[in-house]
Amino acid sequence: MQRRVLLRSLTASAAIPLTAFAQAPADWPNKPLRLVVPWPPGGSSDVAARLVGAHLSKVLNQPVVIDNRAGASGKIGSEAVARSAPDGYTLLLANSISHASITLTDRQMTYDPEKDFAPVALLTQSPLVLAVHPSLPVNTVPELIAFAKSRPGTLNFGSPGPGSAHHLLGEWFRSRAGVNMVHVPYKGVAPAQADLLAGTVQLMFDPSVTQHVGAGKLRGLATTGSARSPVLPALPTLEEAGLKGMVLIGWNGLVAPAGTPRPLLERLNRAVRGALEDKEFGQKLVAIGLIPAAPSEPEELGRQVAYDLRLYREIVQSNNLKLD
Repeated sequence: MQRRVLLRSLTASAAIPLTAFAQAPADWPNKPLRLVVPWPPGGSSDVAARLVGAHLSKVLNQPVVIDNRAGASGKIGSEAVARSAPDGYTLLLANSISHASITLTDRQMTYDPEKDFAPVALLTQSPLVLAVHPSLPVNTVPELIAFAKSRPGTLNFGSPGPGSAHHLLGEWFRSRAGVNMVHVPYKGVAPAQADLLAGTVQLMFDPSVTQHVGAGKLRGLATTGSARSPVLPALPTLEEAGLKGMVLIGWNGLVAPAGTPRPLLERLNRAVRGALEDKEFGQKLVAIGLIPAAPSEPEELGRQVAYDLRLYREIVQSNNLKLD
């Protein structure tokens, strides 16, 4: 009888996450924090990281050092954080690329987006914008489709890297619209945007081009949300443009290495929530084309990752996409 009780007790204990037993140091933080950005400087995710890093530094009374570790569609920086000590001093600016799309298209992944990280907080949730260079003689999605069909293989669409959400959405659009377009991958959003503005590539799906659309440097055709974007309310959704079911949201969030003590995750989460409740902070995000997420608990970011993995898996399988 005692043995059965002991076994039940051990089984119940095994079901409790290890982070529940981890104790947070009373003097945390007592040194600078490192926020790894797996993208080059200058892109929207990098700017968002610097904004939230400055806020965390103010709240935690410690410097937050931004560490850009670009390459391999976010894998290099993400892997570095996954292998870091779970002590609350190393964070990752994760997004729908590093934690969803690339993990399903790259056959040489070295980390698991759910098992190797602990979610901290969602930072932004923004629909992607289908933007074209003004030299392209189209003003609507149907006109773009007709133009692409009349010139198969001549239109190029850019992305910040193979396996990125931008890439997968472009492939999804190509398949649904029945057009032949060429994918041109870059090493980050900033260089991809630069070539879109120069007309080197003719179109791109990206959440952070709103300022260029507003300035007339790019022409927005549609957004990818389930409803119109509050930042670009004049643009229809892809669903309104006739492509039913094409709904996809890009996001940025903070994660820590798996095993980080829950009290530290909660303190970091409260700090991010404070930033999101600050009107000036939100305005700065909107200025770079990103929509602030509603303040939420860490679990909301975990649910976002799980949802994206299901959605991107369907896109990858239906289009038979693989990365070499």
